[in-house]
Amino acid sequence: MLATASLAKFGTRQAARRDISRGLVLVAWMLLDGAILAGAGLLTLWFQKQTVAASPAGPVSHCAAVLLTSVAVVGIYKHTGAYHLVCRPPKDDAKRTIATWVLIAAGLTAVAIALGLDRHFSGPWAGLWVSVTAAGLAIERCLVVRCLVRLNEKKLVRHRVMVIPADRNALLVEQRLKESGELGLEVTGFVDDRPGEAMATCVPPERIIGDTRNLLQIIRDNEVEEVVIVMPWTAAARIERLLMLLTETAVRVSLVTGPPTSSIQRRVAALGGISVVRLSDRPIAGLARVIKTLEDTILAPLILLLAVPLLSVIAVAVKLDSPGPVLFCQSRVGFNGRPFTALKFRTMYVAATDVAGKRQAIRNDPRVTRVGAWLRKTSFDELPQLVNVLRGEMSLVGPRPHAPGTTVEGRLFHEAVSRYAARHRVMPGITGWAQVNGWRGETDRAVKLEERLRHDLYYIEHWTLSLDIIILARTLLVPFRHCNAY
Repeated sequence: MLATASLAKFGTRQAARRDISRGLVLVAWMLLDGAILAGAGLLTLWFQKQTVAASPAGPVSHCAAVLLTSVAVVGIYKHTGAYHLVCRPPKDDAKRTIATWVLIAAGLTAVAIALGLDRHFSGPWAGLWVSVTAAGLAIERCLVVRCLVRLNEKKLVRHRVMVIPADRNALLVEQRLKESGELGLEVTGFVDDRPGEAMATCVPPERIIGDTRNLLQIIRDNEVEEVVIVMPWTAAARIERLLMLLTETAVRVSLVTGPPTSSIQRRVAALGGISVVRLSDRPIAGLARVIKTLEDTILAPLILLLAVPLLSVIAVAVKLDSPGPVLFCQSRVGFNGRPFTALKFRTMYVAATDVAGKRQAIRNDPRVTRVGAWLRKTSFDELPQLVNVLRGEMSLVGPRPHAPGTTVEGRLFHEAVSRYAARHRVMPGITGWAQVNGWRGETDRAVKLEERLRHDLYYIEHWTLSLDIIILARTLLVPFRHCNAY
C-alpha cells in the first residue's frame, strides 16, 4: 500500500514535470513569427532574384534588410501585447497582427522614401514580401490561437494559483481568473489564514486545501507558482504575517486590495524611490505614446497629400453652392479639456451657422446646404482636420471632439453623463471607435451619449496600434453606408 502510494506520488510529479512552460510557449511563438517574416522575405527574394540582382543594393543588402526588419517587427509585437497568452478569437487576432505589420511596412516605406533609399531596393520585391508575410501571419495566427485553446483544454500548460483567504472576494477573484481565458491559469484552491477561528465562509469545503499552519507544505504538494492574497490595506498585519511565511518559497505573491469587480485600477510603482500604488495611469503613455505620435506624423501628411485633389473639388463645390467662406472654424474641447479651433468644410448657410454648437444638426435640417448634406453623409467635411493633426491638436484616431456648448436633454454633455470628461485624457480624433460602431449623428438622448462614451473609454483603455489601423480601415467603408450621418 505504501509502495503504491509512493509510486502514485512519483508518477504525479513526473507528469507535472511534463507540463509545458508558458515562457517556452511565448518564445516558440516569437521564433515562429520571426521565421515567417524572414522566410517570406527570403522566399520572395528568390522569386524576384533577377530584379533584386539588378537593383543598386544587391542581394546581400536585401537579405540584411529582411533579417533586421524581422527582428524589429517581433520586438514591436512583443511590446504591443501581441504575444499575450490569451485564447482570443482567431479572426480578431489575425486582424490585429496584419494591421500592425501593414502599418510597420508603410512606416518603413515612408522612411525609405524620405532618406532616398527606395531607389536602392527593389519595389516589386518589397510589395510581394509585405503581401506574402501578411498571408503567412494570418494563417499562423489562426493556427496558434487554436493551439493555445487545445493546450488549455488538454491542461498541458499550467500556472497554478492559490488564493488566500477563503471568503467571498476570493471566490470573485477565482471567477475573474477563469473568465480571463489566460493560458494555463488554474486556481488550485483556497487557504484559510485564520485557523482555529470560527469564520463564516461561502467557499465550498472541498475547495479549501488547508490553512496557514501548513502553508509551505500545501504549496509544495500542489506545486503552486503564484499566491494571490485578497485583503484590504487595513489588514496590513495579516498581509505581513503571510509574507513572512512565504519568504521561504519561490512563488510569486500578488495582492488584490479590493473586490475584483471594482472599476478602480491598482498598480504598484516607484516614485522618487518610494513604493506607491497607482490608482490611475496616464493612457497611451511611454512607448505607446511614441508609436501613436509616429502614426500621426507619418500618415497625416500622406493622407493630406493624397486628398489634395478631393479637397480642391470640395472647396470649389462649397463656394459655388452658397455664399460664404469655404471653411467653418469652431471651438472644440481637446486634450486635457483645452479648447482648440477645429477646421471643417462649411456645410450650412452662413446666416444659420451655429458657432457655439448649442443646436445639433438633425435629419433634413433646413440649415444644411445641398453640398453640405453630401459632405455630412460621407464625413468629408472633417477632412480639413488633418491640418489640426499636423498642428498637434488632434490625432487621426480618438474620441470625436465636441463643442463646449453642446447639450443633450437640456443639459451640457459633462452634466448629463458622469465620467464624460474622462474622454479628454487622450487627443481627440478625426474618427473613432464609437463612430465606426455606428454611434454617429445627432445625440438627442443621454443614452446615446452614454454609448458613445462607453466606446470612447474602451478605446482609451485598450489602445493598440492595430486597433487604430482597424478603425482607419473601417472608416473608409462607413461614409458610404451609414444612415445616422446627416
